[in-house]
Amino acid sequence: MTSLSDIQEEYEFLDADDRYRLLIDLGFCVTTGAARVLAAERARWSGTLVCVGQPAEEIVAGARAMLRDGLYTRFPRPDFALALHVSSSRKAGEIGY
Repeated sequence: MTSLSDIQEEYEFLDADDRYRLLIDLGFCVTTGAARVLAAERARWSGTLVCVGQPAEEIVAGARAMLRDGLYTRFPRPDFALALHVSSSRKAGEIGY
């Protein structure tokens, strides 16, 4: 099994662009994993699951484009929202808010 220190060592050697690409993949993997768990446990909750990936979130251009494209009229309004953001400026294993 890979330890956190092994991951930290490998992560520290990546340049900023590679870290960014890795973290984009991580965000989609976490979202996909959460959706699969929620789908598998469908009998334990009710409602509609909506997963949204925002393009260009660092510069807010993606949010503006999503709003212009009718985000709130094309998809149902959620009763609950969960959000995730990963950052290449944080060290591996560090959690921020």
